[in-house]
Amino acid sequence: MVKGTPASSAANIPSQPSYAVAEAWSAGLCAAYLLMAVGGRWWNRRLLLRWKQAVQERVEGECALVGEDAVDEAQRAADGGAEFGGVASGDGWKEVDANGCELYVTGRRNMLGMLVRFNLRMRHDVFSTLRSWLLESDSDQVRVKVFLPPTMERMVFAVGKQAELKALHTAYQELERYTEEVTAVVDGLHEAYGVLADTKEVASALLGGREKQFLNQYEAYICRIRISDVCEKHLQTEEGQQDDDDGGREDDDPDMPESEPVTDGTAAVGDTAAAAAARPESCTRMFQLIATLPADPQVLRDMLAFCFHMVDRIGALRLSAASRQTVTTLRAQVAETERKRRNEKLAAHARRRAEERRSRLTDEQRRRLELRGLRKRAKASKPPQKFYL
Repeated sequence: MVKGTPASSAANIPSQPSYAVAEAWSAGLCAAYLLMAVGGRWWNRRLLLRWKQAVQERVEGECALVGEDAVDEAQRAADGGAEFGGVASGDGWKEVDANGCELYVTGRRNMLGMLVRFNLRMRHDVFSTLRSWLLESDSDQVRVKVFLPPTMERMVFAVGKQAELKALHTAYQELERYTEEVTAVVDGLHEAYGVLADTKEVASALLGGREKQFLNQYEAYICRIRISDVCEKHLQTEEGQQDDDDGGREDDDPDMPESEPVTDGTAAVGDTAAAAAARPESCTRMFQLIATLPADPQVLRDMLAFCFHMVDRIGALRLSAASRQTVTTLRAQVAETERKRRNEKLAAHARRRAEERRSRLTDEQRRRLELRGLRKRAKASKPPQKFYL
């Protein structure tokens, strides 16, 4: 030991920090995340299995072809001249993402096809689960979209919650253009609902006693119902999709050509092979129901039964001559307004292009262009010359 150096002791040695608590927290968080990922996926699959069974039990008794596989096999049988037995391999469900699946059915009167889609919460994600638990915003949803034949009456109609009625009215172009609130016309409907329709007769005809009883009974589950023969692009993206009305507002770019009218192949009632020819994705006539998925599968069966009932009611509905004239006049006015708006945008676009071309000219070229314009205007303002012989 060097003389004058103090002896070292344990008290003089700095203590090392302990990471045991941090390691325990990290291990706990990893275990919780893994447990949530595995348990959430397992729970979603269990719920999907129960809801799939409820849907299949209902649609198999109503539709001739259940599932994309049955539709494809029926089409191949029709192309080969064979007869399709109506049974296909698989359950017909198609997974669209990790949290959703869909089933397409066809072969029933008064409709071209029906698409049933489940959108489930992301129970396998910790942060999404915490957000749903804190904000109570997300919920499992079922979306039913029925493609209707061209024989349906021309109508635009929607039912939604009063708190979301204004947003619903502006969310879809056909609702914004053609409808107004007619809630006061429908008596006996729960006060939480609001009704939008292009004519009062449509609201009165579609919402009878049975329909109002169903809506009042399942008010906690029903989000919206929409019926239209001119379904257009959805203006706002909906959660987890989309489904039904894809995208945003129609393109207002004048450089893009006007879209042509959409036609969809329709099939006669009972013609299974023709009905299976194509899935009418671009059909503009549809009935749509969006609802929160219930815990009881029987409620889901009742919702599907209501959808089939509404399809038959729409198919049998015939409006009066006065209502038809009102609808025709309203749509002519909307078409004229849209034509004027389109022409104004085209004119503004032409002016903007002319200004851009002018800004790229040199001073000499700009002066010559102005002189040319002056000569044209002077020539146009001169009175026509008369010659006497």
